[in-house]
Amino acid sequence: MSLLLLLCLGFLPSVAACPSYCLCASDIISCSGRNLHNALYALPTDWILQPFDRLTTLVLSRNSISQIEVNAFILTPHLLHLDLSSNQLTVLNLSIFTGLKELKELLLFDNQIVQINPGAFSDLHSLQKLYLSGNRLTTFPLGIYWEPGGPRNLTFLDLSYNKLSKVSGNSGPGPLCSHPSSCSGFRVKNI
Repeated sequence: MSLLLLLCLGFLPSVAACPSYCLCASDIISCSGRNLHNALYALPTDWILQPFDRLTTLVLSRNSISQIEVNAFILTPHLLHLDLSSNQLTVLNLSIFTGLKELKELLLFDNQIVQINPGAFSDLHSLQKLYLSGNRLTTFPLGIYWEPGGPRNLTFLDLSYNKLSKVSGNSGPGPLCSHPSSCSGFRVKNI
């Protein structure tokens, strides 16, 4: 995934243009619907790696991404919106969103996510909206909110169209709410 991100971000010498399969505009890069899954073989060896400080929106939706490597987004410190919807993600592992301290919106809907491991959302201090609908979650670990660096500013959580049997770990410094389906901005719907 980190190589895919580097490829999509166009880490080229300063005179290089947007990758031909992506759309780029100012602080936005969209590589949606390009059947991207592994950039290992497509990444030119002469590309120069440098932080992409201006990027605020990255769209990688409707691809074939099945996993995200640890620190995949470390070079995008000012990213505000990340769209990984409609891919093939199954597990969210520890520290995959490291470096995204300013991220406000994370779209993970329409994947195949069955598990969210502790620490998956570490560093997401500013996250306000999390879209997890249309996955295969059977439980949702509310403990992620109280992990160091967890998304304590979350105001919208969409868990609709999963296979939830329980929302676990409603404990910590203060309960999120008595039950997520009764919270404003929270949507839980089982099918």
